[in-house]
Amino acid sequence: MSDLFKTGRAAPRSLAAMNDIFAAGDRFLLHQARLLERRLFATCFLGQPAAHVVDALSGYQNDDGGL
Repeated sequence: MSDLFKTGRAAPRSLAAMNDIFAAGDRFLLHQARLLERRLFATCFLGQPAAHVVDALSGYQNDDGGL
């Protein structure tokens, strides 16, 4: 009966494989992303302060103060 409820999902990836994928994404952003995306990644995943994202946004600010 319990076989009816199995989803057939693949086994979870190992922690080492996830670290490799994370490092590959980090390298991609380092070489391809704008400063804004790099700072956002660092804030969300590396524990950097959000103020760095706000500083990066200042480069996109219009003369009237908008973005």
